[in-house]
Amino acid sequence: MLSNLKFISSSRSSGKLEFFELHFVVQANNFMEMKDFITLGQNVHCDRICCKQLANWGTFSKEEYQARANQLPHHPRHNEFLAILADPIFQEPLENLHDLLHLLENPKD
Repeated sequence: MLSNLKFISSSRSSGKLEFFELHFVVQANNFMEMKDFITLGQNVHCDRICCKQLANWGTFSKEEYQARANQLPHHPRHNEFLAILADPIFQEPLENLHDLLHLLENPKD
């Protein structure tokens, strides 16, 4: 994957691509890796890094979604997730918290 990202990065640098954006769907099993993902995006010189909350498009049962969706205030790891979002790395110009931004403004939502 890293070699593919470097290839895409070089294509962006040479003008073959107009825009290079990475997406990260945040959930209970990966939110601890968010900062590393931001650093990866910075290292491969992408234009934007977008972190999005997990949505249930019918993929998960209600129970499984509730167990994975740590953006929900009642999730057992919600406060741990909010602490990670408070890191200054999420204020970087490349970072777009998309539908997670409200959690910085109103953590109880």
